[in-house]
Amino acid sequence: MPPQGPPPGYGPPGAPRKRTGLIVGGAIGAVVLVAAIGGVVIALNSSSVYTAMPNDCAEAFDNGVLSPFFDGDVPSASGGFDPEDRSIGESFGTLSCSIESDGVYVEVAAELIDPDDPETQRDLDELFSGDMVNEELGESFPPGEITEREDYGVTSQVLWDFASIGTESLVMASVVEGGGDMLSASGSMGVGAFLTDNIAGTVAVAGAGGDREVQDLFNTVESVSGDVSRQLTRSAEK
Repeated sequence: MPPQGPPPGYGPPGAPRKRTGLIVGGAIGAVVLVAAIGGVVIALNSSSVYTAMPNDCAEAFDNGVLSPFFDGDVPSASGGFDPEDRSIGESFGTLSCSIESDGVYVEVAAELIDPDDPETQRDLDELFSGDMVNEELGESFPPGEITEREDYGVTSQVLWDFASIGTESLVMASVVEGGGDMLSASGSMGVGAFLTDNIAGTVAVAGAGGDREVQDLFNTVESVSGDVSRQLTRSAEK
């Protein structure tokens, strides 16, 4: 889906193109599935449903909100809104925007879900589950606790937790200790996934800040995801 590739050594952060959630290429090729909180039931009036977004990423959100991920100016995002791009039931389309600069790759994606679609309700029952994060990582990481993980002989710190963005949200961050020759940039990555009204959105970053602590990266991803969520609700059309 991304119009351009991620930095070498990473899989693309990606967008929620699978019905089970967001697949993110992590440090050392580890794959993390960020899924949503089970049992989500959406009750929206038809007048509250967003059905379209600007085709230009610059009109959908101010890329200045992504500045915490970059040193210096934030490049323009490429991509746009495609009403035919559906991954969650019978949605109204997906916004996909990506930026790559100096070893940092960021992707913002937002799908306008149809709250009346039964398939969407089933899909949302699978989304935002912490169990899915642990299943993909192959270990049990409690929410809100920094946990060390070893993979391919490299130690990383992982932190995930539920957040307070929109209706439901989850944030995950991972930082490889000391970087390494196998990694491009720093080996850090983070994902914020949120449901705001009928906007199912994600903010994914790889390679942001080689000396950044995992808690700091988590806080940054959470803050940026909240800013993006609020801007999307202002630019989306009903």
